[in-house]
This record gives sequence, C-alpha cells and structure tokens, in this order.
Amino acid sequence: MKSRIFLFLFISILISACAVPRIQELRSIPPNEKFIIQAPIGCLYYKGVEHVSSYIGMTEPKFTWYFDQNHKYAWFRQPLTLVELKAKTDNVTEVRRSQTSSAHSFGQGNQLMEFLKSNPCAVDN
Repeated sequence: MKSRIFLFLFISILISACAVPRIQELRSIPPNEKFIIQAPIGCLYYKGVEHVSSYIGMTEPKFTWYFDQNHKYAWFRQPLTLVELKAKTDNVTEVRRSQTSSAHSFGQGNQLMEFLKSNPCAVDN
C-alpha cells in the first residue's frame, strides 16, 4: 500500500513539473527579446505561418498561431514560448518573445525570431 501511495505522489510531482504554461502565464513573463520592424502585421503574420509550417517540428516543438485582424494582434506559440506581434502603425510592428528559462536555454523560437528580424516583407527595389 505504501508503495502505491509513493508511486502516485511521484507521478503527480512529475506531471506537475512538466505542465505547459497557459498563454496568460507566458505573457506575464518579461520578454527576453523585443524589437520593432518596418512591416505590416498581416504580412509578418502570414510569412511567419509559412515559415513555421515549412519546418514542422523538425528541430523544435510545433507552433500554433492566431491572428486578430480587428485588434491588429497576432501570436505564435510553442509549449514554453510565446512570440507576439502587435501593430504600432499600419507599417510598423512590435515583436516580442516571452518564454520560460528552460525554453530560453534550448533556443525555442530562435528560428522564427531570426526570420522575422530579417523582415520577410521588405520590398526589393
């Protein structure tokens, strides 16, 4: 009987330690990377979706994404990382990444952040 109780408690602790934070919890973490880019939010969002879809979890956990056109806000989410896009003006977007310390140590979201920094919406002259 004692071994069953111990096993139950051990498994409960393991499960709680591996819990995935909710978006609100990730938003409450100060961003560890933040920048402004000269590009419309819609373009960055759709280019970002294409980008993360092209490497479907080969080196990182799979992303989910959301875009609210009315409020000019979007996000990309991995289990321990939140990358938010917020329109400042029609052609200026703020990008910020909030994540747990373990996600930071593994570089979760690095590929997406580098891609967005490269401004995939820039028009070549």
